This record gives sequence, C-alpha cells and structure tokens, in this order.
Amino acid sequence: GGDNIMTEHEGHGETFTPISKEPTGENGFRKEFDKLVAPYLKLSEALVASDASGALASANAFKKELSGMNMELIIDSEDEDKWVRLKKDLVSHISEIAEKEDLKQQRAHFKPLSELMIEGVGRFGADQALYSVYCPMADNNSGGYWLSARDEVINPYFGKAMLNCGMVKQKF
Repeated sequence: GGDNIMTEHEGHGETFTPISKEPTGENGFRKEFDKLVAPYLKLSEALVASDASGALASANAFKKELSGMNMELIIDSEDEDKWVRLKKDLVSHISEIAEKEDLKQQRAHFKPLSELMIEGVGRFGADQALYSVYCPMADNNSGGYWLSARDEVINPYFGKAMLNCGMVKQKF
C-alpha cells in the first residue's frame, strides 16, 4: 500500500503543477479570472459545432472581458507576474481567433489559448468545477488540451468528425 502517494517533487514534468495553496480567492482575482470562463466555454461549444462565426463572436466576448479585468485585485507579486505574462499570451491568441471566420485558424489558436486557460484556472481558480480534457490527435497528432465544464469528452478540435476523441485528465 501507499504506492500512490505523490511526493512534492513528482508530477512536475509536462503536467500542470498542482495547487499547493488555496486558489487566490483571498484577493478577489478568482472572481475576475472566472469572467473568462463563460466566453471560453462558449468558444469551445462553437468549435465543437464547427461554427466559425459563433467562435468569432465568443472570441470577441472573451477579449472584452479580458480587457476589463482588474489586476489590482492580485496581492501576490508572483501571481501578478504570472498574470501579466498569461494576459499577454491570451490577448495574442484570442485576437487571432477573433480575426476571421476560419475554423482551421481558430482551432490552431484554441490549443495554446486552452493551455493558458488551464494554467490560469490552476493558478487562480474558478467558480465552477472544470475539467482539463486531452485529445491525442489534435494539432496533427501532437495533441491538445481544452477546458470543459463537463466530465466528458466533447471535442472542439474536430467537432462532429471525432466528437468523443480524447480523455478527461484533471478536475479543478
């Protein structure tokens, strides 16, 4: 017995670092970060439906929330550095998704956007249960993650073509 007890140093490879402290709800930033979750999930749903104009609209809603976030609610300077970097990258990928109705481009940028969102949820928390889901075939078989509100696979990288390809990896 006891083989599956993780030491602090295991699991730091490709996986996301587990949260050692309560997500920073103390400083109110969890609520701020959570504002990105709804438009992100809508974007994911649009990509599941292969709806490029829906994805465009959701990306614009995401951009709007992103620009209105109050980072003064972050107390921890390490969190602040992390957020500044995350925000810069989120802006860059969401802008590409919001640029034109092109599913291939939207899905290509959804992958790094999703990785950033997973990192953000891991760092700041969210107001609902979220799951990171992984599809090994996304992005020409190099694989891709996304965040889902459901403990099941509904694949935004392929839509109907491979709706249930993937596996739920982690619950936040």
